[in-house]
Amino acid sequence: MKTSLNTLSKAVTFALTVTSLGFAASASAVYTPNLSTPVPNSPAPKAVDCSPSATAKTWEVGTNQAYPTLGDVDWNHLKAGDVVRVHWRAAPYAEKILLSASGTAAKPIKLCGVPGGPHDGDKLLPTITGENAVTRADLAYQNDDSGNYDADGVFTLEHYGLITIQHKTFELKPKNIIIEGLHLTGANQFTSFTAANGKLGKHDRFTACIRLQKGDNVTIRGNEIENCGHAVFALSRDNEPQTSRNLLLESNYIHGNGAIAAADGSDTSPESVHSMYIQTIGMTAQFNYFGPNRAGAPGGIFKDRSVGSVVRYNWFSEGARILDFVEPQSYNTSFLLKDYDAFVAQYGTKDMPTRAAVAKAYKQFQKTYVYGNFIRNDVKAGGQGAYAPVHFGGDEGKAHNKRVRQGRLYFFNNTVLTIADYADSSRLNVFDMGYGSLDTTPATKIESFNNIIHLQSRHSDAPRPDYYVTRHDFENINLGKNWLTSDAQLQGSDAAEIAGLAGTGVIDGVANLTGGSFSPVNTDTLISAAGNAALLNAGQALPAELAGLTLEYQFQANHANPLLSKILLRSTPNDLGAAAVAP
Repeated sequence: MKTSLNTLSKAVTFALTVTSLGFAASASAVYTPNLSTPVPNSPAPKAVDCSPSATAKTWEVGTNQAYPTLGDVDWNHLKAGDVVRVHWRAAPYAEKILLSASGTAAKPIKLCGVPGGPHDGDKLLPTITGENAVTRADLAYQNDDSGNYDADGVFTLEHYGLITIQHKTFELKPKNIIIEGLHLTGANQFTSFTAANGKLGKHDRFTACIRLQKGDNVTIRGNEIENCGHAVFALSRDNEPQTSRNLLLESNYIHGNGAIAAADGSDTSPESVHSMYIQTIGMTAQFNYFGPNRAGAPGGIFKDRSVGSVVRYNWFSEGARILDFVEPQSYNTSFLLKDYDAFVAQYGTKDMPTRAAVAKAYKQFQKTYVYGNFIRNDVKAGGQGAYAPVHFGGDEGKAHNKRVRQGRLYFFNNTVLTIADYADSSRLNVFDMGYGSLDTTPATKIESFNNIIHLQSRHSDAPRPDYYVTRHDFENINLGKNWLTSDAQLQGSDAAEIAGLAGTGVIDGVANLTGGSFSPVNTDTLISAAGNAALLNAGQALPAELAGLTLEYQFQANHANPLLSKILLRSTPNDLGAAAVAP
């Protein structure tokens, strides 16, 4: 770990205020989205804050501290307002953690890192690793629904997280938890651990650095997360105690995760392991830097089965699918009234959300927001680049077409650059709706406006792939003002999955497009040159259904040290793309 976080600072650059997220002494709080708000505005970004607790107990962990190891912390009995401060040391903490207690909105439970290093002034994050990790003996992991130990004699769920958030009692789930300022690594298919019962267990390809099995109001902020299966895996299931709500992913550096096929023929589905795999009601991902997965990993970067998803102001690198929004699984009674009513009629309301909460969640399900993101899709032959970087629809097959992602994807003020030669791929796309276009009640559609979308050849003298806005000719999209590669075609012709769909898609707004054959942005930074007239004030106002939403920020990536990336206050929201154009 060679990156660090700066203290909060402010400066002025061409009318943009620069804020560097880092360690500060100000108080921190859990962000709880207001589900009644028709459009989501940004929670103000917060710096990592690992100050001692002002209201409860502080657990000082590390060399020459009151608690030398993570296993010395009584995790089962943490109280609201407790802060577990993990101090940097040269050797990683090879220990697993189970968070089962709850804080409150005003007094969350916090697990955080105190930076340090071998030299005065170092701000290296403390490392927690799953490699050869040990588990405190009294940590009680809940089995998954198999209800069994695995063949190695270890509880099933214990294999799947370096830090796990859950409670062993069905009716209870942890709430109001913050995890920040840590370097998490080493929980993957190649590493082993000693379980709570003393037996030797092996991590799975599906193991996550942070596994949210069930929990509400969880914040994951300012961490470096790498070398795991999933960086973060968040789950929801039917019944309110099993449904996770309100997840905030903020200012993390996530890279080098994923699974690969094992040489012995095991782990045969590494493509199902993604850097992020999220399924919650209420999810915001903002100001994160997502690097590529580990070499050879065929999974995606951000797979989402959530209700009420907001993905904004991030940097995304290439993956099999970069943004992958698909149907929720196994918690339909939490957001579909028909399923809720049928369940309640048969089993009653015990452990179920209120009907009003289900109705509200269904409204959230109709809108997915993606804006202010930089997406750099580097497609190399045999590499990890995306055939279509944005997927919005379903992936479970024809029998599940009525459970696909519904409603509108609002995709605006993003900068999407794909880099490829024809030798890397003969054809590429921007959007892939697949089964998503089959659900027409309500109509499933992408609203795309104020974006920069460009295909750039890797070598100036090499031909580019054929480039399409949509993968199929049955997908529905409304195009506002966008900068689009001038030779891009509108509809691809990949085979329709169901007979009779071919040619049924509608693309509106073609006259709104501008573009050219040159890249309007730097191919490394995705930032345009100052005064670029093709982008400056070339956007449109937000549509009426987004009234009240403001484009407040832009992300300034630091590619050498992603945890030093900055957040800028954006002063010119009508410019195309994820960044304001300097005058």
